[in-house]
Amino acid sequence: MLEAELYTRARELQEVNERLRQAHAREREVALTLQAAMLPAPRPVGHHPA
Repeated sequence: MLEAELYTRARELQEVNERLRQAHAREREVALTLQAAMLPAPRPVGHHPA
């Protein structure tokens, strides 16, 4: 019985760990998107400020 419970807990932990990994990947994607949105717009090539 203890062996089955340990197996069940290990599987649950693995599932939770995978969800955490996916959430972290989404968080990183959002952070990179926000960072890119905050960068200044590129200037047209050949355009020099007066």
